[in-house]
Amino acid sequence: MNTKPIIDAVIARLQQYLPARRIASCPENILIGPDYLTPGDVLVGYRGSEFSAPEDVDSPVQTQRPQLMVAVLLPELDGEDGVLATLDTIRQALGGYRLSDCHRGIRLVRDRYVGYTGGRWHYAIDCTTETLFIEDREQADGPLLTTVNYEEKDA
Repeated sequence: MNTKPIIDAVIARLQQYLPARRIASCPENILIGPDYLTPGDVLVGYRGSEFSAPEDVDSPVQTQRPQLMVAVLLPELDGEDGVLATLDTIRQALGGYRLSDCHRGIRLVRDRYVGYTGGRWHYAIDCTTETLFIEDREQADGPLLTTVNYEEKDA
């Protein structure tokens, strides 16, 4: 499965649970200029993938474990609209949620305090799911199967 549909599906899921929040894909320049973000942002980002050893069945197949991060940037820590309540809602929205083309639901890995800057609390939830990566390659044409013979051998 490709990465962008996973991020888009997580954003759509969070928008259902947090309709009053601005939920977006993590911007490319977040590390060099997060000041343009509005308080109340929930950002979804891709942190990379882990892959299993290939299972060669004519076209290599690998289990892919995409790692996602959901960042919460809010001015309030406590309260109904604070970071802690928002983190609780995100955990409930994502924990076990099965994305299309993924054969496991989302697993929560950890959440953590990132910092406090510009009047905003920064927290992040790391999560993962599993899907298959199948190598895209041309298959060599071989002879077509036209007859099947069943032979039993005595043991």
